[in-house]
Amino acid sequence: MKKQCGLILLVLCVAVSLLTPGAAAAEPEAPAVILSGTWGDHASFELTEDGVFTITGTGELRADQMRITYPSPDTNLPAFDTLVVSEGITRIGGNAFAAWGMKEAILYGDVGGSAFWECTRLETVYVMNAEEIGTGAFTECAKLQNVYLADTVKSLNAGAFDGCKALEEIRSPRKIMTLHTLTFRDCAKLKTVIMPAVQHVEQDCFLNCTALKEIYYAGTEAQLQSLEYNPAGNVTFEEAEFILLPAMPDPFYGFFDLPAPDDWAYEGICFCLDNGYMAGMGDGYFRPDDVTTRAQLVTILWRVSGEPKAAKAAPFTDVNQPWAADAIAWAAENGIVNGVGDNRFEPDGPITREQLVTIFCRYCRDWLKTDMTPGASLASFPDAAQVSDWAKDAMAWGIASKLISGVGTDHGVELQPKGSATRAQIARVILNFVTGVSADAPESEPQREDQNELRWTIDREGTLTITGSGPIPDYPMTEEDKANFRPPQTPWVDYYDEIRAVVIGEGITRVGDYVFCNEPNLKRVTLPSTLREIGDYAFYSAPIRVLKLPEGLVSIGDYAFGGADILELEIPETVTTLGEGAFVGCMSVQTIRVPDSVRELPKDVFCNCPCLKTIYLPGTLQALHADAFRMTVNLENTYFSGTQAQWDALMEQAPGFFAGKVTCSG
Repeated sequence: MKKQCGLILLVLCVAVSLLTPGAAAAEPEAPAVILSGTWGDHASFELTEDGVFTITGTGELRADQMRITYPSPDTNLPAFDTLVVSEGITRIGGNAFAAWGMKEAILYGDVGGSAFWECTRLETVYVMNAEEIGTGAFTECAKLQNVYLADTVKSLNAGAFDGCKALEEIRSPRKIMTLHTLTFRDCAKLKTVIMPAVQHVEQDCFLNCTALKEIYYAGTEAQLQSLEYNPAGNVTFEEAEFILLPAMPDPFYGFFDLPAPDDWAYEGICFCLDNGYMAGMGDGYFRPDDVTTRAQLVTILWRVSGEPKAAKAAPFTDVNQPWAADAIAWAAENGIVNGVGDNRFEPDGPITREQLVTIFCRYCRDWLKTDMTPGASLASFPDAAQVSDWAKDAMAWGIASKLISGVGTDHGVELQPKGSATRAQIARVILNFVTGVSADAPESEPQREDQNELRWTIDREGTLTITGSGPIPDYPMTEEDKANFRPPQTPWVDYYDEIRAVVIGEGITRVGDYVFCNEPNLKRVTLPSTLREIGDYAFYSAPIRVLKLPEGLVSIGDYAFGGADILELEIPETVTTLGEGAFVGCMSVQTIRVPDSVRELPKDVFCNCPCLKTIYLPGTLQALHADAFRMTVNLENTYFSGTQAQWDALMEQAPGFFAGKVTCSG
């Protein structure tokens, strides 16, 4: 096995125009539907005259559940080019599309075993948010050349791409640590494999991959040396040249440093890359945290405008960048930029916030000829006096039009007119500007909740921080709101799907009812030592993984953490009340210790916790509902610190209660 260390320039040319929206334009007439029907009870499909077969709905697509209803049930499925399995479908069942004739597939949801077996016309596959690619999923797809697997994929099963004879390059998702047997057998043209720090390669994984020459390995030299592989059937893998990468490249754009797909910046960057408004900075890096220069911003706007030609060169003496010269000439000719004096433009200077909004304001007024939004007052910003005279009107327009927003600091919400902007922030501004969405994610925007003297901020990483004193109030929701996963009407409701973490500061005593209910991306919660009560449904249906309940907490309300994905749950000894369904549906918790101060376990308090195997109950427990651990089917051991007689008395209250093996120690 030969090894070579060093950085490589990795270029993955990927056509993803179907995956993200382009610039706003007039809506074309929708293509006519030529065939439609249902797929099971929860999905439907339609084939349009442009050759796109689209499936929408929820749940699993099973091979035997497709029903054509239009134009008639006995209609034969005609040939088509593109299959789109839309987001909401959770799994593509085994053999669901076996031997179908599409050329391209864009897939959401797990891919079952042999799901695309012998799809002999299939050339390109995008797997967008699956966790599993099943055994033999794409076996004998002889023309399959382009495979793009999102990094959500955790399992790439045996024979997944067995017999894909046209496949020349494959990038394994970054969570894959084992390459299973037969995964790439008979991929005779496979030359390049890009993989994370894989630990195991099983027998015959690369059997008959006679063209395999290069393996890019995103790990250290030590990890590579410890890689375990079975030499049987892996001769070409053993002989290939290994090249170490600094990190795994993004699956769709090839950059090493793009943020994760759930990061606030990812959508804007993808939008700008897809539409050619921005490009990388060389050597496989996008550099999202680099400060944007004046030349870069003007070039981006020029590209957004279709790269119009200027009549003459720019009137500045310091423009020496060939890639920016045409853009700066166009901007100067149309009054969008004026330079910084003395016939200079300072193309490499960082773009400031006041320069940014001034350029956008002139662009809208002088190039787009749009009616300008009346400016907002800047008087409420403590640093308003720092805005240059030439930028005041533009800054007022920028705030009113939500091109930018205030920045939360210890001194209040500031304009920071002399502050700079990163490439990631500019990408988000361009997305918002072109599509008409208000700019919010790149900035922190604190608000005041006057009745409780609470203040909140949200940063670019999606961390919501709440400071102040007293309780966070209740935000009541209807049953319909809860059932449809709508957020409560909190002051930060406009940011609810961007929140990744919540930090509640010292001095806050209560988290009110429903405050963080239905937060779709909330993973981490930090609570203060001053907290005494968590209200009903406070974090219901939020996929929290990291949570530490503080000592001093007294009460946890009904369904407070229902549906959370908490990995480790430790209930403080100060807690006296656990509400009904408080931890229902916490799928990952394995052990629970109920403190001595709790006297009652109500209905469904730990219902449907399938990984829960061990519980510790106090001998002081006086009431136990029969459904306290309902549907917690893998419970093995219950340790009760009271006597057998006390346990028997509790069982009289809870007939049918399943506790696994019970050990009484009192």
